[in-house]
Amino acid sequence: MATVGGPVSQTYSSLTVGYSDSEDRLWLRLVRDGGEAKFWMTQRLAIALLDQSYGLMIGSGDAADLDREHHVAVEEFVRQQGDQAPPRDRESQIEVRSGLITSINVSAAKEGVAWTFVSTQGSAIFQGSRTEAHRLLEVFWRRIQAAGWRQSPPWNALSSQASVTKGI
Repeated sequence: MATVGGPVSQTYSSLTVGYSDSEDRLWLRLVRDGGEAKFWMTQRLAIALLDQSYGLMIGSGDAADLDREHHVAVEEFVRQQGDQAPPRDRESQIEVRSGLITSINVSAAKEGVAWTFVSTQGSAIFQGSRTEAHRLLEVFWRRIQAAGWRQSPPWNALSSQASVTKGI
């Protein structure tokens, strides 16, 4: 991801999130035509990403309306995933070439949300529609809950419907 002359920003089209027991961190794998970037994310940044992204999506609107929007956006995802815990990485070592995320910049608009993950090696940008943003936040929430870092999401509509069982 880094080029001669310093860190560079790249926009990615796919984002996978997992949890590593051995590191007690989330790992992110971002893919684009021509490459990929892998990062570690700490508990503090993961929870901040969840809360701040959701808060920005609320904006000056009604939280209950956003909770309903979230429920509709992830309904199929929740139906497919059920109560199963997300995969955990216990045995294999995750090779992280792009380093530890030091900060995350989030911007939200009616059209969608953009996240810029910043590390010392460069920045990775991931953006999506509001529906995609809700689904990504659900993925982050499931990883955070499976890690045992937090027991309730920033939204209310799915807190009882999308529980994750820890310890698989």
